[in-house]
Amino acid sequence: PGETVNARISVRDTQDRPVLAEVSFAVGDEGTLQVVGYKTPDPATQFAAPFGLEVFTATNWNRIARRTNPNQRVEGEGGDSGLSLGRVRSKLPASAFCAPALQTNRQGTCAVSFRAPDSLTAFRMIAVAADAGDRFGAGEGQLTVRKPLSLSAAAPRFFYAGDRAQIELLVHNQTAQ
Repeated sequence: PGETVNARISVRDTQDRPVLAEVSFAVGDEGTLQVVGYKTPDPATQFAAPFGLEVFTATNWNRIARRTNPNQRVEGEGGDSGLSLGRVRSKLPASAFCAPALQTNRQGTCAVSFRAPDSLTAFRMIAVAADAGDRFGAGEGQLTVRKPLSLSAAAPRFFYAGDRAQIELLVHNQTAQ
């Protein structure tokens, strides 16, 4: 935690030759990405995907023609419910780092450095690349932030009045000893 992470991104074509490309690089919390079902984008499938011939139209004529105040909210026209979802947690680093426009060199590589977050968890490193022509690609890797030796409490999730509990500590030893 808190140490500098040096990442090197390599972009190669199908014949394993280096590619001059622009790369978008992001590091996100693996648990958060799994909860939301995030998949690393595959730009090649997006640009080559078939699409139907359709026309979509929209109008705001109903708001203009209304005889009441156009800014007045009318039920059934969308928007949020106004219900509060409670306090939003903000100390979870869902995104550890983002570099949206890196450039590879003639060897098809680029390097980036960032400080690892303090949270002890796994992060997914995601790179999406595009060259000046019509080639696109993506890749991902994993970064685990951990301490050599750490303790975490193993306690019941809740207690009732009169309960007796045994609190234990789990020792996580990442050393060779």
